[in-house]
Amino acid sequence: MVSNRFLRSLANLPATAVAATSVLIAGGKCGYSPGHGLFVCEGSPLAQQGGTTVGDVFLTNEISKDEVLDGTANSEALLSHETRHAAQWAGHGNLLYPILYGVEALKSTVLTGSYGCANWFEFDAGMQEGRYSSC
Repeated sequence: MVSNRFLRSLANLPATAVAATSVLIAGGKCGYSPGHGLFVCEGSPLAQQGGTTVGDVFLTNEISKDEVLDGTANSEALLSHETRHAAQWAGHGNLLYPILYGVEALKSTVLTGSYGCANWFEFDAGMQEGRYSSC
């Protein structure tokens, strides 16, 4: 996966723009985690389950962006998990990654009833860090 933050951000620019635009249109709010190179946003219709990373944007819908950014939600591990998803986006590309992730989510749902429990991308990003405690 792409580990250099500048290259990751460059590769993720199209997906990051889509995610940020969805937040702006929905009237949501964003902050930035400089330690992870991620925007953390709330209020996007693209956010699924506890949160979704699109490019370099973590879209949260269960905890506020402020709780994620100030550590109130014990979020260091979660941000590390989402940073790995950002690297997956960069490594697989803005068009291919959502398709591959969707296939893995479908496979996981059929096998376990959960989109994440048998999803290779979630396993790769760290199940415990991603708060998949029921798997």
